[in-house]
Amino acid sequence: MSFDDYSPEYNLFADFLGVDVYSRQDGRVKDKISTIYEWGIAKSKSKDPIKIVETIKGLVKNTGVTFRGKELTDHLFRWVRIDMDSLRLKQEENKRKEQLVEEHLRAIPKVSKESPKDATHDANYYQPKKVL
Repeated sequence: MSFDDYSPEYNLFADFLGVDVYSRQDGRVKDKISTIYEWGIAKSKSKDPIKIVETIKGLVKNTGVTFRGKELTDHLFRWVRIDMDSLRLKQEENKRKEQLVEEHLRAIPKVSKESPKDATHDANYYQPKKVL
């Protein structure tokens, strides 16, 4: 999700973070704020701005930071990237485990569902034998 400079959501969220008006226009700061906001959407499982801000407030509280503005944005961005990277690594690990299981199952020889023909299934087996 990319914000534009005049988006009310972007400006309200930047106000919440304490980013000054001039820093908001910087492309890198805008990208960091967008990434933090997207992370908030994913963690809160909602697009409601209040729930997103509550999620971000929880992260700020858990990290124990007291600064605001660009420093807070940089700090939150690092935490968000770490969380996103760890989630991506876990997903890749699970996918790799599934691939290994599939490869292992393909390596096991298939057992035929047909039972082998033996003497007990032969119709002539139960017939008395002719003695010459």
